[in-house]
Amino acid sequence: MDDSQSLLLLEELIKEVYLPLLQQQSPGQSKITDALRNEFIGNVQKFATQITHTIQQVNGDIRLNIPNIKIRDVNQAAEDTQLVARIEDAVEEWNPLIASLTEREINKQPKGNGPMAEIEFWRARNAVYNTLYEQLNNPLLKKMLDVLEVANANR
Repeated sequence: MDDSQSLLLLEELIKEVYLPLLQQQSPGQSKITDALRNEFIGNVQKFATQITHTIQQVNGDIRLNIPNIKIRDVNQAAEDTQLVARIEDAVEEWNPLIASLTEREINKQPKGNGPMAEIEFWRARNAVYNTLYEQLNNPLLKKMLDVLEVANANR
């Protein structure tokens, strides 16, 4: 098993097993315990994000971290300050990723000479930007941005 596979397994374990377990509510918890648990969950989510960034650097691809949230009503979601903060954190993570991708693509050159090298160069560039385009057109991502617009308008 190589390093990227180990990181993928660790990322999946944290996001699919540990975070859902941590996010389950237990009856009778005190506000202090609740606050500590929320802080711990936030730190685990940040760690998962760092793992995702490391995987992207190892694999050379880009994957936007889209939080696992449900938005039914944009206006109602915009009033939830914790949700708005999670969305803002995610969007702030996207900026350097997209900038790094753009910089990397600008600096790439065709490998080899001739028309086939040029075709492969543009095919690879198209695949990179198409992947980003598909992620940016995710319906949840669009709702997240709508929530931020409403939240900023209400401030």
